[in-house]
Amino acid sequence: MVYCQQPGVPKSSRTTVVAYFLHLLQYLGSSCDDVFYESYPENKSTSFDFIVVGAGTAGCVVANRLSEIQEWNILLIEAGGEEPLYAEIPGLVSLARGSEIDYRYSSQSENSTACGSNQNQSCFYSRGKVMGGTSTLNKMFWIRGNRRDYDHWSELGNTGWSWSDVLPYFKKSEKLQIPDVTNKNKDVYGTNGQQTIESAPFHDKNAKVLMDAWKELGLQEIDYNSGENLGTSRIQFTTREGARESSNKAYIRPIRDKRPNLTVLTKSQVVKIIIDPASRQALGVHFKPEDSEGIIEIRAKKEVIISAGSVESPKLLMLSGIGPFEHLRHIGIIPLVDSPVGKNLITQVGILTHSSVDVAHQSELPVLKNIEKDVNRWLENQTGPMTVSPHMDNIAFLQTQLENQERHPDVLVSFLKVKSVNREERSYLLLPYYNGLLTSVTLLAPKSRGEILLSEKNPVYDQPMIYPNYFSNPDDILTLIEGAHVADQIFNSSSFKKAGYKFAKIPAPLCDHFQFKTLAFYKCLAEQYTFTDNHFAGTCRMGPDNDKNSVVNPRLKVKGLSRLRVIDSSIMPEIPRGGANAPTVMIAEKGSDMIKHDWLESHT
Repeated sequence: MVYCQQPGVPKSSRTTVVAYFLHLLQYLGSSCDDVFYESYPENKSTSFDFIVVGAGTAGCVVANRLSEIQEWNILLIEAGGEEPLYAEIPGLVSLARGSEIDYRYSSQSENSTACGSNQNQSCFYSRGKVMGGTSTLNKMFWIRGNRRDYDHWSELGNTGWSWSDVLPYFKKSEKLQIPDVTNKNKDVYGTNGQQTIESAPFHDKNAKVLMDAWKELGLQEIDYNSGENLGTSRIQFTTREGARESSNKAYIRPIRDKRPNLTVLTKSQVVKIIIDPASRQALGVHFKPEDSEGIIEIRAKKEVIISAGSVESPKLLMLSGIGPFEHLRHIGIIPLVDSPVGKNLITQVGILTHSSVDVAHQSELPVLKNIEKDVNRWLENQTGPMTVSPHMDNIAFLQTQLENQERHPDVLVSFLKVKSVNREERSYLLLPYYNGLLTSVTLLAPKSRGEILLSEKNPVYDQPMIYPNYFSNPDDILTLIEGAHVADQIFNSSSFKKAGYKFAKIPAPLCDHFQFKTLAFYKCLAEQYTFTDNHFAGTCRMGPDNDKNSVVNPRLKVKGLSRLRVIDSSIMPEIPRGGANAPTVMIAEKGSDMIKHDWLESHT
């Protein structure tokens, strides 16, 4: 594998690991795709057959699949820039969050129900503002969810979205490179798709300890992407040959200079969908390039497809007059379609249980020169420690007593590799080098629902107002508390003791007045030290025609309009029990086929 030419990382005169990694952001901020960048020239076409708004996880897939039809001209337009090189290094996954490729959303105050320890009681969310979107800065986990998640979508009236309906599209997207998995379930996986999926380059001995410990507690080793995901497993990652493979890298980079019918514009924010109020057709978009003061209009001959994600997609629809009438009038926007846009916000939430272990044989802190050496080694041949995620290669799906449906896991447990800098101040580095493991517990099927509204001050350019409403349904915090209690039982396993792990409690100043590991302690952690897993869904909910709480129909067409679709995680009526990345790729694959059917077969 040959990478784009990059200079070696310069030696830093700074002496701390943190300072060195900040240094890397500057020197590895360029992209393999910078060669493609262009502003929108005056002689460029002012119309395309399809305009895809957002080059994130879904938009990259849609643009690739639509541009397979040579007679169609496709415009893919992205508010962020090109995918930087540092984002492709698995060991540096934590650097991307909070950087210039991150929208860095913050919620409105949760009024003491969540994120209480944060400034203004506001929760922080990472979402990609870059080619590849959040697939460029996520954990790289490939998790489809439980087959019953999709069967329930179908039961809600979404014809064509059951497990048997969506499985072919998971398979179509996948290039699974894990023989042990494909050999056991040949009919469940794809091996010729665009998205490469691999296991970790090596099986860390501590990951094996975790697996043994879970089995000791009664969990079975499973293939969690088979449709059944109650148990424990190694993780499937979206990597290729030691590097992250975002949707941009999988779907756009291979075709960007090879399909003349695909135009990609970066650093260009779409500010409005052009809609004819008489015909109620989407006609195109208005967008503002970063290097221009003016607004440019582009027309779509066939359709506009919104793939901007579960925050930006509802924002754009509302800016265009599609949303709750009362809110739009309050903001000063002329309403066109009264729709529950921005409602049904689903975000998976969790806690770090503040229980950790010191891993004896990994206790040496690597000196800065060794980290520099390993980064340069990755740049040269994509090998070494930087090919490994800072997340331990083990995951467990648990079912608490609060979930009464059979084989429906409602809590996910994973472990973070950390390098302790100052335990008393809860200071850690999330790195492939580690001397400790932190326990992360995530609520898989939250019942609480939030909403997204436009900013009143500057609805176009300000971040929208996010109200996650965590724990507004009391079942959520009870489930999370029980999940944390079950997860912490792993510390008492003989597997941990045999491995020589040393238990360590992480200080939690706002909760340490409660007895450790009690229900009150876990409840305090959930409310004060809330862990947001950055999985957003549901804000442009899919539903049948008689579902007044839905925004798009099962063909992903915006209700009340024509030639306008939403294809991304925002259409999920409920979030699958695992994550959003793999299901979003599936949605984009399936949505692309719907478009092809409607315009190729229905128009013949």
